[in-house]
Amino acid sequence: MILINRSKSAVRSKKRGVAFIIAVLVSSVALAVGMGVYQRTYKELLLGSFWKQTQVAFSATASGLECAKYRDSHPVSTSCFGTTFTWSPVDPGAWSPADLSVAGGCVKIKVTRYTPVPPDVKNTIVEALGYNDTSCGGSGGRVVERSLTDSYTKL
Repeated sequence: MILINRSKSAVRSKKRGVAFIIAVLVSSVALAVGMGVYQRTYKELLLGSFWKQTQVAFSATASGLECAKYRDSHPVSTSCFGTTFTWSPVDPGAWSPADLSVAGGCVKIKVTRYTPVPPDVKNTIVEALGYNDTSCGGSGGRVVERSLTDSYTKL
Protein backbone atom coordinates (compact mmCIF):
# COMPACT_ATOMS: atom_id res chain seq x y z
CA MET A 1 0.00 0.00 0.00
CA ILE A 2 1.30 3.36 -0.99
CA LEU A 3 0.65 6.25 1.28
CA ILE A 4 0.49 9.68 -0.19
CA ASN A 5 1.65 12.25 2.20
CA ARG A 6 0.00 15.59 1.62
CA SER A 7 1.43 18.60 3.23
CA LYS A 8 -0.70 21.04 5.17
CA SER A 9 0.19 23.87 2.81
CA ALA A 10 -1.27 22.03 -0.19
CA VAL A 11 -4.58 21.49 1.63
CA ARG A 12 -4.67 25.13 2.73
CA SER A 13 -4.15 26.48 -0.79
CA LYS A 14 -7.14 24.50 -2.11
CA LYS A 15 -9.34 25.87 0.66
CA ARG A 16 -8.26 29.38 -0.23
CA GLY A 17 -9.35 28.89 -3.84
CA VAL A 18 -12.82 27.76 -2.76
CA ALA A 19 -13.17 30.73 -0.41
CA PHE A 20 -12.20 33.09 -3.25
CA ILE A 21 -14.83 31.59 -5.58
CA ILE A 22 -17.52 31.87 -2.89
CA ALA A 23 -16.54 35.50 -2.22
CA VAL A 24 -16.76 36.34 -5.94
CA LEU A 25 -20.20 34.69 -6.22
CA VAL A 26 -21.57 36.49 -3.15
CA SER A 27 -20.18 39.82 -4.41
CA SER A 28 -21.78 39.26 -7.84
CA VAL A 29 -25.18 38.53 -6.33
CA ALA A 30 -24.93 41.59 -4.05
CA LEU A 31 -23.96 43.77 -7.03
CA ALA A 32 -26.89 42.47 -9.11
CA VAL A 33 -29.37 43.13 -6.29
CA GLY A 34 -27.92 46.62 -5.75
CA MET A 35 -28.20 47.50 -9.44
CA GLY A 36 -31.82 46.30 -9.47
CA VAL A 37 -32.69 48.46 -6.47
CA TYR A 38 -30.94 51.45 -8.07
CA GLN A 39 -32.84 51.09 -11.36
CA ARG A 40 -36.17 50.73 -9.54
CA THR A 41 -35.47 53.83 -7.43
CA TYR A 42 -34.45 55.84 -10.50
CA LYS A 43 -37.64 54.89 -12.36
CA GLU A 44 -39.80 55.78 -9.35
CA LEU A 45 -38.13 59.20 -9.09
CA LEU A 46 -38.63 59.81 -12.81
CA LEU A 47 -42.30 58.81 -12.57
CA GLY A 48 -42.81 60.99 -9.50
CA SER A 49 -41.32 63.97 -11.33
CA PHE A 50 -43.60 63.34 -14.31
CA TRP A 51 -46.70 63.28 -12.08
CA LYS A 52 -45.63 66.52 -10.44
CA GLN A 53 -45.31 68.19 -13.86
CA THR A 54 -48.69 66.74 -14.85
CA GLN A 55 -50.29 68.32 -11.79
CA VAL A 56 -48.74 71.71 -12.67
CA ALA A 57 -50.15 71.48 -16.22
CA PHE A 58 -53.59 70.38 -15.02
CA SER A 59 -53.70 73.12 -12.39
CA ALA A 60 -52.84 75.73 -15.03
CA THR A 61 -55.57 74.32 -17.30
CA ALA A 62 -58.25 74.42 -14.62
CA SER A 63 -57.23 77.95 -13.58
CA GLY A 64 -57.32 79.17 -17.17
CA LEU A 65 -60.72 77.63 -17.79
CA GLU A 66 -62.21 79.27 -14.71
CA CYS A 67 -60.52 82.56 -15.62
CA ALA A 68 -62.08 82.49 -19.10
CA LYS A 69 -65.52 81.72 -17.71
CA TYR A 70 -65.18 84.56 -15.20
CA ARG A 71 -64.00 86.93 -17.93
CA ASP A 72 -66.93 85.92 -20.11
CA SER A 73 -69.46 86.57 -17.35
CA HIS A 74 -67.77 89.83 -16.22
CA PRO A 75 -66.80 91.65 -19.44
CA VAL A 76 -65.68 94.75 -17.52
CA SER A 77 -62.74 92.83 -16.03
CA THR A 78 -59.75 92.73 -18.35
CA SER A 79 -57.23 90.83 -16.26
CA CYS A 80 -56.86 87.46 -14.69
CA PHE A 81 -53.93 86.36 -12.52
CA GLY A 82 -52.31 89.74 -13.11
CA THR A 83 -52.24 89.30 -16.91
CA THR A 84 -54.30 91.62 -19.07
CA PHE A 85 -55.82 89.79 -21.99
CA THR A 86 -58.35 90.52 -24.67
CA TRP A 87 -60.15 88.21 -27.00
CA SER A 88 -63.40 88.40 -28.80
CA PRO A 89 -65.62 85.46 -27.88
CA VAL A 90 -67.70 86.37 -30.91
CA ASP A 91 -64.91 85.17 -33.24
CA PRO A 92 -65.51 81.42 -33.37
CA GLY A 93 -62.43 79.32 -32.79
CA ALA A 94 -59.97 82.11 -31.98
CA TRP A 95 -57.29 81.38 -29.37
CA SER A 96 -56.60 84.12 -26.88
CA PRO A 97 -53.79 86.33 -28.14
CA ALA A 98 -52.10 86.46 -24.73
CA ASP A 99 -51.03 83.30 -22.95
CA LEU A 100 -51.75 83.40 -19.24
CA SER A 101 -49.03 82.46 -16.77
CA VAL A 102 -50.74 80.65 -13.91
CA ALA A 103 -49.77 78.22 -11.15
CA GLY A 104 -46.17 77.82 -12.33
CA GLY A 105 -47.34 76.97 -15.83
CA CYS A 106 -49.02 78.55 -18.82
CA VAL A 107 -52.45 78.24 -20.41
CA LYS A 108 -53.94 79.03 -23.82
CA ILE A 109 -57.66 79.77 -23.96
CA LYS A 110 -60.12 79.50 -26.83
CA VAL A 111 -63.72 80.69 -26.54
CA THR A 112 -66.18 79.84 -29.28
CA ARG A 113 -69.68 81.34 -29.31
CA TYR A 114 -72.35 80.35 -31.78
CA THR A 115 -75.09 82.84 -32.62
CA PRO A 116 -77.98 82.49 -33.09
CA VAL A 117 -78.38 79.84 -30.42
CA PRO A 118 -79.63 76.56 -31.88
CA PRO A 119 -82.37 74.92 -29.81
CA ASP A 120 -81.14 72.63 -27.00
CA VAL A 121 -77.49 73.47 -27.69
CA LYS A 122 -75.04 75.25 -25.43
CA ASN A 123 -73.78 78.18 -27.46
CA THR A 124 -70.47 78.88 -25.71
CA ILE A 125 -67.55 76.47 -25.65
CA VAL A 126 -64.42 77.29 -23.63
CA GLU A 127 -61.27 75.26 -24.24
CA ALA A 128 -58.08 75.53 -22.20
CA LEU A 129 -54.67 74.02 -22.94
CA GLY A 130 -52.37 74.02 -19.92
CA TYR A 131 -48.60 73.46 -19.92
CA ASN A 132 -46.09 72.75 -17.18
CA ASP A 133 -43.73 75.53 -18.32
CA THR A 134 -44.14 79.28 -18.56
CA SER A 135 -43.55 79.42 -22.32
CA CYS A 136 -46.71 77.47 -23.23
CA GLY A 137 -44.95 74.47 -24.69
CA GLY A 138 -42.06 76.30 -26.28
CA SER A 139 -39.16 74.98 -24.21
CA GLY A 140 -37.10 71.97 -25.20
CA GLY A 141 -37.56 70.07 -21.92
CA ARG A 142 -40.25 67.59 -20.97
CA VAL A 143 -43.38 69.56 -21.80
CA VAL A 144 -46.66 68.22 -20.47
CA GLU A 145 -49.95 69.43 -21.96
CA ARG A 146 -53.38 68.95 -20.43
CA SER A 147 -56.71 70.20 -21.77
CA LEU A 148 -60.19 70.86 -20.44
CA THR A 149 -63.37 71.91 -22.22
CA ASP A 150 -66.55 73.37 -20.81
CA SER A 151 -69.74 74.47 -22.53
CA TYR A 152 -72.62 76.60 -21.34
CA THR A 153 -75.39 78.82 -22.66
CA LYS A 154 -74.74 82.55 -22.64
CA LEU A 155 -77.55 84.73 -23.79
